[in-house]
Amino acid sequence: MTRQAVQKKLTPDFRQKYVTKIAGRLQVSNAGMAVLLKDLDNQKQPNLDNQLTTELHHQLQVKDTEIARLQATIDKLTATLDQQQRLSLLDKQQSQKALEGATKVQPSQKHWWQFWK
Repeated sequence: MTRQAVQKKLTPDFRQKYVTKIAGRLQVSNAGMAVLLKDLDNQKQPNLDNQLTTELHHQLQVKDTEIARLQATIDKLTATLDQQQRLSLLDKQQSQKALEGATKVQPSQKHWWQFWK
């Protein structure tokens, strides 16, 4: 903070509350320094807030598009997984039916001891 900025803030009311004169020099109390720093922060804050808000808004838009893209990918993968599971189940059922058909004993087959019949 420059001397000129401090001089602008040294109004008669401010001098009465926070400034003392010691050996011909003005000395600002700690409470006065806090008020000056607060005023300085308030002056810088709006411009910084505007830039920060713009940057955060841009980042939020980028993340929203990325989330939408990832959600679409998840939906496609879920549909593909569903289809693969249905095909796997169908294949398993068909193999079980084929296995059951192969293991059944045909009633027309005769055992070796029934050779004479």
